[in-house]
Amino acid sequence: MADRKPSEVCERTPQVRNAIVAETGTDCCEDVGAVALSCITKLVLSGDEWRAPISSLKAGDFDGLTSLRELYLSKNALTALPAGIFDGLVRLRYLWIGDNNLTALPAGVFEGLDSLNDLELCNNDLTSLPAGVFDGLARLRHLSLAGNSLTELAAGDFGGLTSLRSLYLYDNGLSALPARVLGGLGSLRELDLRSNRLSALPVGVFDGLESLEALWLNNNCLTELPAGVFDGLESLEALRLNNNWLTELPAGIFDGLESLETLRLNNNRLTDLPAGVFDGLESLEILWLKNNCLRPWAYRFAGHSFSVRGLSSQDAPQSSVCRERGKPNDALAFWRRLIALASAALLGRRRRE
Repeated sequence: MADRKPSEVCERTPQVRNAIVAETGTDCCEDVGAVALSCITKLVLSGDEWRAPISSLKAGDFDGLTSLRELYLSKNALTALPAGIFDGLVRLRYLWIGDNNLTALPAGVFEGLDSLNDLELCNNDLTSLPAGVFDGLARLRHLSLAGNSLTELAAGDFGGLTSLRSLYLYDNGLSALPARVLGGLGSLRELDLRSNRLSALPVGVFDGLESLEALWLNNNCLTELPAGVFDGLESLEALRLNNNWLTELPAGIFDGLESLETLRLNNNRLTDLPAGVFDGLESLEILWLKNNCLRPWAYRFAGHSFSVRGLSSQDAPQSSVCRERGKPNDALAFWRRLIALASAALLGRRRRE
């Protein structure tokens, strides 16, 4: 058989070799030739209880797979990737390498993957990203770097990802963001930065994200927000700022967020709210404020159209540090009155509807 290239397939990493044999429906690796390789569109090499985890890959493991569209390498024991391991996979759309032990990525490891839509690198041990590692991935729509050990990002790390819609960076060790790290991501819809160590946000960090719909900044160490940091986010529907160390909000911080439906500010250290801070939030439906140190007079909800489904009796200050001395029950009584009024308003609206 002139099409056979026994050494090309039989000498590959055993799990890769076996998967190729299974996909081609042949009896052994000696029967797999170039034509058969070029017909494979999907390889599942994820670790599970029936398959031994892959601890390393060989250069050339994926040679000849010119039609491959999906490659799943998650839940293995990979600590490194050979340079050029993905060369020639010009039609690859889904590449999952999450849940491994990768500590670094080779420079240019994703070069030539012009068709890539989805790249999962979550739950590894990456501490940094090579300069330009995502260059050329103009069709990439989803990128997850969650659950790594990244401590810093460079301004050009995501340059050129003009089609990116979701970027997950949660559960890392990021303590700061460069001002232009998100520049050029005009198609981004979801940005998840929760569970890092961010203590501040640079002015203009979200500039140009006019398509952003969900922004998660919860579970960080933010103590303040720069004035105007959310300017231009006209499409934003969900904003999570809960579980930070915020003590105050700048006046007008939410101006222009006309699409915002959910706002979470619970579990901070807020003691007061600027007058009219929620003015203009015409689409707001759910507001979470519980577990702060807000005084009763801080709440100025009159005239607002948003629902108070985010408020409950648990929102009343419970800790002694959030109560005025000598008036431990004033706040609780106020909250009970507020909840009763809100319930009556909701009931009346339902009756009118």
